[in-house]
Amino acid sequence: MNLSILHKIFISWLSSPILSIALSYILYSLTLKLLRNKNKFERFFKAFLIANLCFSAYSFGVNDVGNATGVYITVLGIKPESLNPSTALPLTLLGCIGILIGGFTLGPRVIKTVGFKITCLDAISGSIAGLSNALTVYLFSYLPYIILGYGMPTSTSIASFGAVVGIALKKGFVKNGKSTLAFLALMWLLTPIITAFLSITFFILVNLIGGI
Repeated sequence: MNLSILHKIFISWLSSPILSIALSYILYSLTLKLLRNKNKFERFFKAFLIANLCFSAYSFGVNDVGNATGVYITVLGIKPESLNPSTALPLTLLGCIGILIGGFTLGPRVIKTVGFKITCLDAISGSIAGLSNALTVYLFSYLPYIILGYGMPTSTSIASFGAVVGIALKKGFVKNGKSTLAFLALMWLLTPIITAFLSITFFILVNLIGGI
């Protein structure tokens, strides 16, 4: 186990939502100060929202596809120095297909939570949240690669919620918004613990079955 990299991933997991909260809060506050008449800029921010949605999806693809498929690189015996488009592209395509299926099945439920159950987003606040989210994920994916030589897996979904929370801190929470946030924070903390427990359990079971 490479504890040094694991330590960096843990820091990334903790700091990514904090950064997205700070970014969205600061950017939204500055935007409100600069715009005296928000109605005049409504059409611009609707287009800006779509652009940020594409940027956010791109950033998620950069990180989440790697998170989902990176484990198979080792399983297939592919070494870092031999990794090339011919070996990485098939796994990337499989990851994209999985994300696509998930988006069309359970994705609408998450969209509803992000868009309505924390704060009420409009074109301006939504575009700022999308930009903050996309920047956070992209920076955590790209900057470590430049500095350390490898990309940093991060919690993309929690970065997304963090960006919405930053807006809520400025704009206000909807009814039961804080309780929704508390539940999401609990799930965020439990997810790696439950995942590790399931991984250990399945590993032991497979070894027991294989030994019979």
